[in-house]
Amino acid sequence: MTTQRFLRKAFPATLLALSCGLAAAADSTTLAVSASISAICTFNTTSYALAFGAIDPSGTVDKTATANITYKCTNGTAPSSIAPASGGLSRTMSDGGTNTLAYTLSMGAMADGTGFGDGETKTVVVTGTITPTQFQNAAAASYSEDVTLDIAP
Repeated sequence: MTTQRFLRKAFPATLLALSCGLAAAADSTTLAVSASISAICTFNTTSYALAFGAIDPSGTVDKTATANITYKCTNGTAPSSIAPASGGLSRTMSDGGTNTLAYTLSMGAMADGTGFGDGETKTVVVTGTITPTQFQNAAAASYSEDVTLDIAP
């Protein structure tokens, strides 16, 4: 057999052997994919109003006012609390001077979150109450206080 004939027959066999060797060198691995969704709750806006309006100091019944506070929470997460950041639920407004007017806040029922998409807003009703003993001897003035509310999942 001539060298040229040998090479013509050997060359395809060599290529086949090399390609089999490359295929045998293949390997595989596992890619572990993960994610976690945080349990959070947020208010829908940065401010709300709780306005008692004008109070007649000769009145004998509690003066109440409500505010609808809207929020969203991660799906399946309930707010553990919505409460003033400091000072508790027994509060005091002032006229900017020495006159004060005491009142209390209470929070209504809170619902589990259903996510942050459109239409997922929840509402908690905050009620403020001023009793007659708190307003009957109050000085005529305009009273106010800013209360920072916190929401926690």
